[in-house]
Amino acid sequence: MPIRVRLTIAFAGVLGTLLLAGGVLLYSQFQDSLDGAIDRDLDARAADAVALLSDGGAAAFQRSGEPFAQAYDRRGVVLASSLRLGRVRLLTTAEARHAAGGPMRLSRVGTPAGSARVQAQPVEIGGRRLIVAVGESLHSRDQALGHLRDLLFFIGPVALLLATWAGYQVAGAALSPVEQMRRRVQGITERDTAERVPVPATSDEIEALGRTLNQLLARLDGALRRERRMLADASHELRTPLTVLRA
Repeated sequence: MPIRVRLTIAFAGVLGTLLLAGGVLLYSQFQDSLDGAIDRDLDARAADAVALLSDGGAAAFQRSGEPFAQAYDRRGVVLASSLRLGRVRLLTTAEARHAAGGPMRLSRVGTPAGSARVQAQPVEIGGRRLIVAVGESLHSRDQALGHLRDLLFFIGPVALLLATWAGYQVAGAALSPVEQMRRRVQGITERDTAERVPVPATSDEIEALGRTLNQLLARLDGALRRERRMLADASHELRTPLTVLRA
């Protein structure tokens, strides 16, 4: 496989790995940012739901505009629920009992309006330990992540193809002087040893290679000249004895 192709494949492999890692990191950071914003909103809404339950009781809790909110006793029985939820539970009985021991958060719960992120925390109201759970729809969050994922899937391959093509062209330009040297050396025979390879003024390894090849050609040219001179001298010295022998 040509060096140019091997360099391009190696470059594409490294760049593809970096793009993949960068895309995963970007997606993860964006997802964490959205989840953090939802969690902060849930904290504020949970505090409002607790205040509403303390001041107005279950009736006020149910009449509130909170779309996803429920209150449970420590056994997991639903005491109050927002109208939008109907009979759907945000927490199972086991989850509600677990939340009685401390705050908990569920990343995804099915509701009539789609998936929701749920936060539950225990509170003391009227001497009773209750659990208040509030939820936030994940529709906008999932939609934003979907758009980002589609954008990454489109931009990533396009960027990889363009960068690979650019790398292929750069590798070709860098190796072009080497190919010129190879062609010149291939055309040199024992009859034209005075030929030299072109040396690019690049001050790099390729220029050093060209100078080394020219030095090698110069040594070969000198060796061949000395060989021809020795043969000429030998033939001259042998000419007189051979003439006498022939006579």
